[in-house]
Amino acid sequence: VLAMGAPESLPLEAWQRIIDLNLLSVARSNVVFLPLLLAQGRGHVVNTASASGLLAYGFDRLPYVATKHAVVGVTEALALYLGPKGIGVTCVCPSGVITNIVEQITVYGEATTPRAPQHPIVEPELVGELIAEAVTNGTFLVVTVPEIHDELCERANDVEVYIQRMIKEQLA
Repeated sequence: VLAMGAPESLPLEAWQRIIDLNLLSVARSNVVFLPLLLAQGRGHVVNTASASGLLAYGFDRLPYVATKHAVVGVTEALALYLGPKGIGVTCVCPSGVITNIVEQITVYGEATTPRAPQHPIVEPELVGELIAEAVTNGTFLVVTVPEIHDELCERANDVEVYIQRMIKEQLA
C-alpha cells in the first residue's frame, strides 16, 4: 500500500494504514503460521518487501519505505531464528512488478519527483519463478534486477559516501 507526498504532507493516518497493512500483515502471518512450522520442524517463510526496503528510493513515499525496510529486518531476524530449526526464510525485494498497486495510491500535497531507478517492470510470473527457485535452493534474498546487488555493495562499502552521492544526484 502506498501513500505519496512530500514527507511533511503525509498525515499520521496514512502512516498508520500503511504500517497496519504492509508490516503488521507479516506479524499476523507469524502468529498463525510459525507455531505450525515449528511444530513440524520444516517449511519455508516467504515475506515480500521491496527494493525500496533495501535502498531508500522514495522520499515521496516514506511510510512505504519504512515498512518495507522493517519487513527486510524482520525477515533477516526470522532467518536467524528459524534456520537452525530447519525452516527456510526468503525475503522478496522486487523493483517494479505489474500489479494493481497504482490503483490504490493516495497522494497528499503536491507531486514530487524523487530519485527512482529506471528498472524494468516485470511480470508477476517471473517473480513467482524467482521465489520458487529461492525456496528450492534455500536462498534468502530475491531481487528482480541485478543492479540492486551492485547498489547494496556500494552502500555497504561506505554509507556516508553513498548518501552524499545520492544527495548530489537529487540536486542535479
